[in-house]
Amino acid sequence: MERVTPYRTYWIAWLILLGLTTLMIVAEGAGLPRAETVAVVLAAMVTKVTLIGGWYMHLKYERAALVACVV
Repeated sequence: MERVTPYRTYWIAWLILLGLTTLMIVAEGAGLPRAETVAVVLAAMVTKVTLIGGWYMHLKYERAALVACVV
């Protein structure tokens, strides 16, 4: 069965990705302790990977075995 994702979903995902990228840049320049900066950047990267894999690579609708192979 083919699923159709509305363009609005892609725009929302893109805005979230843009916001997370901005957060990563701000965290790097904010003068936080190194451990906190790394924690913020890693959390943002994991969130971005999940969004990209789920929405743009359409893994949200795939079987768990295929998702595990890609991960």
